Amino acid sequence: MIGARDFTYLRIAVFHVGAIWLISLFLPKLLGHPRVPPKWTPRIRLVANFLNKNLYQVLFFVLPIYYASATLSSGNFLFVVLVALSRLATVDIGTDFQRTEMQVGSPLTELPPARALWLYGLTAIKAPMGLKERVRHRWYINGKLIWDSPFHIIVGGREAGFRFWTHCYFDSIPPRAKLRLDVETEGGQLIGRARLW
Repeated sequence: MIGARDFTYLRIAVFHVGAIWLISLFLPKLLGHPRVPPKWTPRIRLVANFLNKNLYQVLFFVLPIYYASATLSSGNFLFVVLVALSRLATVDIGTDFQRTEMQVGSPLTELPPARALWLYGLTAIKAPMGLKERVRHRWYINGKLIWDSPFHIIVGGREAGFRFWTHCYFDSIPPRAKLRLDVETEGGQLIGRARLW
């Protein structure tokens, strides 16, 4: 299925619908503005109609392609709704990890400057029954991607939620560095984020 793991078509559709809506909403206000000379009114309308026409054409090309994966009956749409309704319980980062308890030991609230450091990230997702998706951690320092974890399969419906963890080694952490840990689905959907400064 095109789009089952890639949200690009859905993003394009949302962008086009939003652009058409904004152009239609603000065009009357723009044309009624006292600073717009009357001779520019037909030109502005022509540009707005041209943009709307092209946006509609692309939109009606994209929507049938994406239909199979973004409708109510598809798993992709269901996943997006279920993740929106579910709650990302915690994203913890620390310098130690207790595997038997599945807890971060020594959780951090700020990022200490260090020469070399292992950091552990733990994500707990409470997801409804029937949800099955692949997620991963993405570690960043100062906006630069340091490491992508492999994807982990989460299965919803567990009372305690689903937990997965990763660790990342940093050779050095400069002073005032900004660390970010993103939780992302295979389709690129961001479902959680933790930050340390």
